Amino acid sequence: MNWKAWSVGLVVSLALWVAVPAWSAETGGGGWVDLFNGKDLTGWKLVNPKGKNGWRVEEGIVINQMPSTNIITEKQYKDFELHCEFAIPPRSNAGIYILNRYEVQIFDDYQRPIHSHMCGSMYGEITPTANACKPPAKDFPKIAGDEWQTFDIKFEAARYNEAGEKTAGVRVTVVHNAVTIIDNAELKTPTGAARRFDEEAPGPILLQGDHGPVAFRSFRMRGQAYPAPDPKAPGPDVIGLEAQSKEMPDNKATGLALTWRTPSHAFAPTYNVYRGESADFPLDKKHLVATAVKRAAQDCSFPTDGTYYYRIVAAGASGKTGKPSDAIGAPGKANQVETSDLGAASWARIDGENVPARSKAANRKPMVMHGRKSERGIGVQGTTAIVMNVDRMAGNNKDYRLRATVGMDDSVPLKNRDVAAARFFVEIDGKKAFDSGKIKWSDGTKDIDIAVPAGARQIALIVRREGERGSDNSDWGDVRLERASR
Repeated sequence: MNWKAWSVGLVVSLALWVAVPAWSAETGGGGWVDLFNGKDLTGWKLVNPKGKNGWRVEEGIVINQMPSTNIITEKQYKDFELHCEFAIPPRSNAGIYILNRYEVQIFDDYQRPIHSHMCGSMYGEITPTANACKPPAKDFPKIAGDEWQTFDIKFEAARYNEAGEKTAGVRVTVVHNAVTIIDNAELKTPTGAARRFDEEAPGPILLQGDHGPVAFRSFRMRGQAYPAPDPKAPGPDVIGLEAQSKEMPDNKATGLALTWRTPSHAFAPTYNVYRGESADFPLDKKHLVATAVKRAAQDCSFPTDGTYYYRIVAAGASGKTGKPSDAIGAPGKANQVETSDLGAASWARIDGENVPARSKAANRKPMVMHGRKSERGIGVQGTTAIVMNVDRMAGNNKDYRLRATVGMDDSVPLKNRDVAAARFFVEIDGKKAFDSGKIKWSDGTKDIDIAVPAGARQIALIVRREGERGSDNSDWGDVRLERASR
């Protein structure tokens, strides 16, 4: 979380102090298990085994300092009560991801206004009713006794019937430093970056370590633990596939929204989406149009008007698949580029971490890349691919060219300009037509002017992360498809 995200226009609310509920670990009682043993990180593992590990245990305290990565429990949980003691330095940012889906935010919000991303919130989804934060640990990792804070969390996972239909939502209570700030509230969706996933249960506990320093003195849980899923197990069967027409403003197109279920909401890490022109099409690489990490997908990559058929297959971690869904057919509306300005054109597909932003001088300032202005274009955050159907406009012509300026824009913070980097690619019908190589902000911009061969059907504009700071300020400036004579 960015510390500037808190809402400065709100008035600080007075905390209403209430008694610690009977289920708090501090009141004693049986069934409580320490998830940290006070000696090492047994029972936990790095989410990214190749990442930098800033976690250590000193005198029974688990300390994380930057640079670092996230850690996650080896066991999984569903319904539980959790008590933890934590401390953070000024302006630090961490979090507890319940079932790796729902973040209880940890942040230095001492004496700040209440907001939806503050400490103790279900990040961005449930706002606390009070600010119960203590002052941060000013000499971290040395922590004074009154700088330790507590969370007492009660969590009940969502319920699904045998048909995979949701029957009850997530319920959560958060008590921060003995103040009930969230009281048996319903949480309707995963939080933050986890929104791109479905609700699942059981799941592991993740501690966010890649955003800022944090320490834990106690981390106790009461509730049933489950073993991790068998990595060799196949994916579940897929049932209940449906398709509905949907306006897709990000693509500037009309597409289809697909949803499906699995029996008892059984988990799969990925779902393969296949499309064909008849109900009996084969499930092969040619017909694979997308992979999804949740039980939903969208499609508007239609070269012509017509009926398109879909089947979904769930894959396990090993790649083994369950029984495919039955095929369903739905009408698709042709989505073709009809303007030379590709920043304003309809996009057949967007793959990647974030939806790219279309930029025009008419509604925002022109892009500026290393001092060079572009009146319009596409701004990209993270690894992204934009695919466009171009055969109606350029497929039968021999003299079309793709032209653009690429680079990192001037919104890159000064401190990051030597490390922020990206790499730009153009693919035409799956074949690489341009590769910028690694571009840092300090490298300036590069111009693209490449021929589009006759018969071309699709053009893909691709950005990939390079370097420490990724590609959050990458731009396709004045990107256009036009005749060579222009």
